[in-house]
Amino acid sequence: MIDYNIKIYKTLHLLVIILLFLTDSIYSQMDWSLPLKPCWSINESATYIASDNETKTTILFSTSFIKSINHKTGQTIWENKKNSQIYSDITILKKYVFFSEVNPTNEKKYIHLIDIYSGLSIWGKEIPKDSSVYLYSNENKVLVKGKNKDKIFFNLQTGQKIFIDNALSTYFEIFSLDRGFFPNLYEQTETFAFQGKIIRNFEFMKQKLQALIPYKSNSFFWTTDGNHLGFYNFTLEKIIWKRKIGGRISEIRISEEIIYVSSYDNFIYLFSVTEGKLLLKRRLDGRVTNSTEIYDNRLAVSAYNSNSIAIINIKKTMVENILTLSDANSFSVHQSFIEDKLLVATPSKVIAFSPNCE
Repeated sequence: MIDYNIKIYKTLHLLVIILLFLTDSIYSQMDWSLPLKPCWSINESATYIASDNETKTTILFSTSFIKSINHKTGQTIWENKKNSQIYSDITILKKYVFFSEVNPTNEKKYIHLIDIYSGLSIWGKEIPKDSSVYLYSNENKVLVKGKNKDKIFFNLQTGQKIFIDNALSTYFEIFSLDRGFFPNLYEQTETFAFQGKIIRNFEFMKQKLQALIPYKSNSFFWTTDGNHLGFYNFTLEKIIWKRKIGGRISEIRISEEIIYVSSYDNFIYLFSVTEGKLLLKRRLDGRVTNSTEIYDNRLAVSAYNSNSIAIINIKKTMVENILTLSDANSFSVHQSFIEDKLLVATPSKVIAFSPNCE
């Protein structure tokens, strides 16, 4: 009888895996070049949409609430009421959601970890209001870095303080262009710069190093506070390639062998990682304000005060579609892909678009 039950369990487990695979295959074959239709909308003013395709979770952030919704229907799963908070550093980490919040009335700043399925608080800490936050999920750490270079490390799971270092200073300020998320090569890149190896390579530009974005195990992309982008190899200790962008770089996304860049010159760019070859340059209606995470080789990009959203196919290096919001006075505050939906937050609504609303 026990062996029979085990066989049934294994069979059901296999069927679930097959079903999930087929579901993901259906979404990956979705033709986003077809006209996009509104599937549902809710009258909520959200400032940020955090979606995770692994847990199938969508979290809405606004100044008055944090809310989890069903991305298929828009129905609320749980909601936490807030009082005029401003959020940043928002990252979904499987079972948890990490974020920073600032109260504009008293300017107090906090970092939080909440349960993704219930919205209940795991821990919260007040931090200096002038500090920056860096999340190293691979190392289970949160770094809070003050303007005076003071550093405080917290355990990501418990919120306990685990390390303080007031001694180390660097020649530059590292930060990620991707909502404060920075992988575990931070210490390696910081030490590398501290030894002067990076500085010698960048002296000629007369610009401040803005961001280091690790790539695989031995390389990183770098940007300056001007308009330079480059690719550096640790092993060879040299810049593999560098490019001058038309304006200051605002966002970067990396997908396999292609890097996406948006700039204050109103253009978006695609470069090959290995050679820095320009694969796509496309002008938008205005300055790019936000781009989605890359999902299924695509990302959606919107410009400031524009009522259109460009869908970029990274693999095909082309603009695959342009979604125009029906209300001429409406524009995208933020957008996010999840499964077969593109969720768009406007000043008054959250709308789900898809080539197929079934």
